[in-house]
Formats: sequence, C-alpha cells, structure tokens
Amino acid sequence: MICATTGLLVWGAFARAGETRVFEITLHDGKIVDGETTIRVTEGDKVELHWSSDGEIELHLHGYDIEIEVEAGGTGVMTFEAFATGRLPMVAHGHGASHAPFAYLEVHPD
Repeated sequence: MICATTGLLVWGAFARAGETRVFEITLHDGKIVDGETTIRVTEGDKVELHWSSDGEIELHLHGYDIEIEVEAGGTGVMTFEAFATGRLPMVAHGHGASHAPFAYLEVHPD
C-alpha cells in the first residue's frame, strides 16, 4: 500500500514517532485485498486507518477499543494516537464474522 500523505510504501515501514501515518486498506469479502495483515507504527504516531469494503462490515481494533461500521461500497476512518505498545488484533463483528483477527496493529516503542 502507498501512504496517501507521503507516497511511500507503508506496510512494514517505520516513520519517526509523532508523525501522522495514513494507511489505505481495502477489504473484499472481509479480507484485506493485498494480503498484508500487519500494520507497523511507532509509539506516539498519529494513525489514520482508511477502510473501504465491498460489503457492510463492523471493524474493531482491540487494545484501543475503537469500532467503526463501513457500509458496502463505502469507507470508514479510525483515527488515534498510538500510545499502547504491542501487537493488537483487528477483528470484524456481526454479519457472520468469526471474531478471529484478520489483521494486526504493531505499535513499537519510541
């Protein structure tokens, strides 16, 4: 994926702490389209996860307790500051979802 603000590859890349990190993530049938399932940021980063989906889906980022609903063909945004370090699961709720993580957010110490 390419960062909308910097044009740089963002999966697996690290930025300086405190920077705004923007990730464009597309879901098809409840799965990430490009297959990459780990988003890596640094503690203190401002993070924007821009989700688009071909079907209605409710997304939950554990550890930050952020939930959004994305309508079929629509988009949703999770915005937060990365303060909790570790590997945090992202799951889908409702609409027949298994509640198993489909992606992870890794927040590395500054």
